Amino acid sequence: MLNPIFTVPWVDSACFKTDWLHCCDLGVAADYMGNLFLMLARKLPTRPLSKQVQMLWEKMLLWYTQKKVEDRLPQLLASTLQQPGKAPKLRASAAQVRALVPFALACAQELLSAGDPVEAAARTGMHHLNQCYMSLDSSSCFSSDVLRDSSVRFAQQYVALESWFPDPMAWRIKPKLHLFLELASEGSRPSMFWNYRDEDWGGSVARFARRRGGKYTLARFSANVLHRFRVQQPVVRMLPALQ
Repeated sequence: MLNPIFTVPWVDSACFKTDWLHCCDLGVAADYMGNLFLMLARKLPTRPLSKQVQMLWEKMLLWYTQKKVEDRLPQLLASTLQQPGKAPKLRASAAQVRALVPFALACAQELLSAGDPVEAAARTGMHHLNQCYMSLDSSSCFSSDVLRDSSVRFAQQYVALESWFPDPMAWRIKPKLHLFLELASEGSRPSMFWNYRDEDWGGSVARFARRRGGKYTLARFSANVLHRFRVQQPVVRMLPALQ
């Protein structure tokens, strides 16, 4: 059935845009960086993997401090990068993933060899993913051509890595990569219609509404949200005007 929203005058499919947050931050970027961080951890001089990830986490903490990053991972474990039976994926919020893109590139340039074709592919792919993010920065001069070209070059390296690794879970391509290429190739600027504020507000409402027991009803849900929102607001102080 046709969605009723399309009965509104002048509303058609062109009014709807792919969201960068879900398509890239929580999609291809999280998938790629999950694989990349596992590759980087295994390059560190210790064993087993848990200790390697811990060493990578220490490098990340130092980088957080130097760059004064606010959106930080609470911790980094092997399970943060890959869970049993699943493909690698950096499990983090969209803001945390986005903040780690420059760190991932810096580590790839430091630890991965340009002389090794597999490591060079992972390193080059991270470079082009970072270029995609840089093209969206508010301080940059946006170019749809740069975004489109960088997204294609990133995808080429990603596909090459999936083809090389015999493990079907490693560097696995997901449908969001196709969606990401569509978004980057349509000529628009994704920063003009992304929904970070909407998602942040939704998360705030979810935290306000969280309950530890009792009957779950719409009235109690609404009361929790309003009450917790109210107690978090500063108290208005009424002071007499100075004469």
